[in-house]
Amino acid sequence: MTKSKVVSAAQKQKDLEKFSKSLKNKTVEELLKLEQEIIAEGDTVNDTIAKTMFDLPTEKYEEVAKGIRYFLSKKTVQWQYTLAMATMYHFWTEKNPGKIPYATLDTTLRTLGEQEFTGIEEWEYVITINKFFEPLRIAYMGTTELAYDNASRHNAVMDELRLKDPSQANKDVEIKEVQA
Repeated sequence: MTKSKVVSAAQKQKDLEKFSKSLKNKTVEELLKLEQEIIAEGDTVNDTIAKTMFDLPTEKYEEVAKGIRYFLSKKTVQWQYTLAMATMYHFWTEKNPGKIPYATLDTTLRTLGEQEFTGIEEWEYVITINKFFEPLRIAYMGTTELAYDNASRHNAVMDELRLKDPSQANKDVEIKEVQA
């Protein structure tokens, strides 16, 4: 992580702390209204993320795609994840599609990131894959931060709401139970 990113992360933390402190003087009604505003912002963020596409590098694409398919094919998944895994595997064909949706990039990176690698051949594949994605790193991180920033603000509001109105503590659970 570069020094500027560390400063940015520290600033984001300070901003979140300042936001959280600003919630202390709000009434339950004000917090509920603010929560709805943040949820609406979250919908906008989700729409933005869903439409985000990244240009895939062309250099070493075939090698990287082969490595990704190799690692994905080693992954053991439960029944309900097979369609997603197969779809992701087929995205990484030998022909470069030129662009990659944020969701596909994010899922690929997270899936590879949770795996373990054995031996020099696999380690070198990982290094090649990491270098391939390096040009996308800053844009990818920025897009990811949009969701995290919104979620952090929402969590701060919910935490304060639960302190002021304990009946809000089970709000999420009740919604999930109704939907289940």
